[in-house]
Amino acid sequence: MAVITFDPKALLLSTLFLASGYLTKRCLTRPNPPPEKQSDTKEQHDDRIMANTAVRQTTLMAPWIACSVCIYHAFIALTYPSPPKSICPHPEWLNSALFTWSTFTSICLAIHFIGGAIRLLAYAQLGESFTFELAKPKKGLITSGVYRYIRHPSYTGAILLSVTCVGLVFRSDGVSACWLEPGAGARGVITAVLSAVSLLGLIVFLPMRLRDEEQMMHWEFGKEWEEYSRRTWRLIPGIF
Repeated sequence: MAVITFDPKALLLSTLFLASGYLTKRCLTRPNPPPEKQSDTKEQHDDRIMANTAVRQTTLMAPWIACSVCIYHAFIALTYPSPPKSICPHPEWLNSALFTWSTFTSICLAIHFIGGAIRLLAYAQLGESFTFELAKPKKGLITSGVYRYIRHPSYTGAILLSVTCVGLVFRSDGVSACWLEPGAGARGVITAVLSAVSLLGLIVFLPMRLRDEEQMMHWEFGKEWEEYSRRTWRLIPGIF
């Protein structure tokens, strides 16, 4: 039988994992429906990313999967080191650093919430113009707020959020270790799949999306975009 601990530190950590699950779901869920065909745009731009069926399905499922795993992780963190056997048959296989306060969890959670805040701020500042599809902003080129410093703050936030989420909860020694013993082939598969998906997103899809989006913005706003892009950074102020 589980020993539910209400140790303040464990309760706080569990609450933060729950909050991270909610934040991740908010940040991975489209804030607005797909745009209708625009009459004020110079041309209808091809969207290579969202035209991919696998990507569209992933955007629908990812928020719920991430939130569910974070809730599971939070419950184990609350009851660790003795979660219910029906929920986690082998807590001894877990990496304790992921379910208790540690330097790693503290840093990851801090970066996670910073990334989420940046992402939601981008949502708020673009308002109804923020869509997952390529579309001309309804209120023109936004150059204030967080957009004063970087051209793609939503991607900056999404990267920080996603990398820390994977690093904290989507790991072979995380919640999946409740069921898979160390050295099990399935653990290696989980690690390989998550690594491949992460690399695919960062190395292939993100650069492609940045190019497509900037080409579209340059086409729509011309010199205004050129001037804006010269005084701002793409993702990280002072670096890139």
